Amino acid sequence: MGDYDLLLFLRAERERKDEDFLHRYWTKDPRGLNKWVKAAKPWTTLVGHLAPKVGLAAAKKYASRWFIEIFGYAAGSDKNRVAHGKPPRGKKVGPG
Repeated sequence: MGDYDLLLFLRAERERKDEDFLHRYWTKDPRGLNKWVKAAKPWTTLVGHLAPKVGLAAAKKYASRWFIEIFGYAAGSDKNRVAHGKPPRGKKVGPG
């Protein structure tokens, strides 16, 4: 393995560990959860916290995954609209 390959490997390993830490903090640790789960717009709030650390594209990806993990439905779903007091887009919530 050349020096460049080793540097790429070490960088990828560090990024994986950083992602694991962020995941634990924002989805398991009460200090992280309390910053976004009860917000008026939890997905947007989480993206706002993550973007300065990982960039906007990665923040949106992580926020989408972790939102589903915590709430059990996607941020753009009808279930989320109803949970936040808005009507569903159609006549019923869910597949239809």
